[in-house]
Amino acid sequence: MSINGLSASNLPSNVVLSYEKEGASAVYIMEIASGKLTQLTEHRSIDTSPCYSHDGKQIAFVSIV
Repeated sequence: MSINGLSASNLPSNVVLSYEKEGASAVYIMEIASGKLTQLTEHRSIDTSPCYSHDGKQIAFVSIV
């Protein structure tokens, strides 16, 4: 596992991150208290550098196809 990006939200309970697994990377939200990961993207490309918008309502990331 290789983490490619990490960003904290304005809500202290979550972070958004991307990590590489099996040649592709995906964007996930992680609940800090439980460590639970929720996958947001799923395809055979590289999704990296996720970050929250200033209001914490949207997530932007780079996708390399």
